[in-house]
Amino acid sequence: MREPGPLEVAPEVRAALARLLALEGRVATLEGREAKPIDPRPTLSLEAVDTLEDFLRARIADDALALFAARAATFDQFSLAHVGSRSERAWDMGLGKGRIVLGVHGKHLVCIARRPDPGFALRVTLFDPEDRTESDGGSLASWLERVVDGVMGEILSAGASDDDDGADVDVTAVDLDLDLALDEGPRDWQPHLERTLVLPDKTRETSGRRVHHPRFGIGVVLRSLPESDKLEIDFGGEHGVKVLVSKYVQEVE
Repeated sequence: MREPGPLEVAPEVRAALARLLALEGRVATLEGREAKPIDPRPTLSLEAVDTLEDFLRARIADDALALFAARAATFDQFSLAHVGSRSERAWDMGLGKGRIVLGVHGKHLVCIARRPDPGFALRVTLFDPEDRTESDGGSLASWLERVVDGVMGEILSAGASDDDDGADVDVTAVDLDLDLALDEGPRDWQPHLERTLVLPDKTRETSGRRVHHPRFGIGVVLRSLPESDKLEIDFGGEHGVKVLVSKYVQEVE
């Protein structure tokens, strides 16, 4: 079982994610939008991580958890809540069961080892669900740096295109501004695990609570079974009503 506290993230991974967040903030400013402040201490639910690891029989590397904690707009298709279901679908498509899916980037599923070797840099592979092939993406840190470079390239290309159309865009200024954003990535950025699950109060009504399960998704608690730690939960659709041990679901606010 994990304990609350800071994640042990490799410096190069932490730096790449911090630079990406700084870049996204600067891009928002350049586009006239309000930049979202960078949280220097983003958190993930310790219970949600424990539940997912138990469900997958996996140990998710802290470097990978940092990617979820960042909540970068670039990775809007990365969600801790979807790792279980996405991994199961990918296994059905031919992905080896020694790997799990972190999320979707472009046309690829970004995957890591189900139980990474401790002491070694976390590596990613890119699984193409169309032709069902898997390619080496290198270390997570190097892949993140390539993503940051790609985001910056897209912004500069868009600026150059606007300039060609006669818009008042100084591409050189944009280039310098983005470089400054990358250099100013928050160096104290440190994701943490925190306890978030509030244990059910036996004096209040249990039914009606919304919970999440890594495989069945969002469900509504119908009742707590007497003299046990099991819940009867209606997940609707194809899954219907399930009886599950309460520790395997995470309460949804």
